[in-house]
Amino acid sequence: SLHLSENELDDEGVSHLAAALKTNSTLTELDLLRNDITHEGAAHLAEALKINSTLTQLNLFSNSVTNAGAAHLAEALQTNSTLVTLFLHGNPLGDEGVVFLSGALLVNCGLNALILGSNGASARASAHLAEALKRNSTLTTLNFGSSYVKEEGAMQLAGALKINSSLSTLQLNQSGLRDPGFAHLAEALKSNATLTQLDLGGSIVTSEGIACLAEALK
Repeated sequence: SLHLSENELDDEGVSHLAAALKTNSTLTELDLLRNDITHEGAAHLAEALKINSTLTQLNLFSNSVTNAGAAHLAEALQTNSTLVTLFLHGNPLGDEGVVFLSGALLVNCGLNALILGSNGASARASAHLAEALKRNSTLTTLNFGSSYVKEEGAMQLAGALKINSSLSTLQLNQSGLRDPGFAHLAEALKSNATLTQLDLGGSIVTSEGIACLAEALK
């Protein structure tokens, strides 16, 4: 593993790392947390992922990767089958970025964990993630916390949970959920048999929403 977090690493520096990844066959984890990587750096890494067959974890937590960068990474994920964990938490992906990544999940068969929290996405992005979850059978962890999921997004994701049989961890903390969102998710839990961890912390919920969850737990 190679840890290069908090080094003010920019796109030019990433281009050198990406070039190395195209020939390296031993590195399995690359940590680039809290650097200055934008869509250009993401594009370099994406090109490397199309060739590299050993990297299993890529951490881009808290960089400056936009929807354009997400598009490059999503394209790489359509062919890469070895990357298991991708951290994109704290990047300004927006709805478009999450939509691109959701599209990749429709065909990707290697990714187990996708960390997308704090990305400025809304219920629109939730709908696309939900559609992907209905067809994806390998993702086990999805972090979509600190997003604007709200009731509409919760309804979409709940619909996916009624079909999906691989996801075991779903994080929707700090996502504007209220009682109706809790009700949708609770209804899905009654039939879902694979989810083992659900994070709804920081929601705006009353006893009504908690009652719905409690009923699902019986």
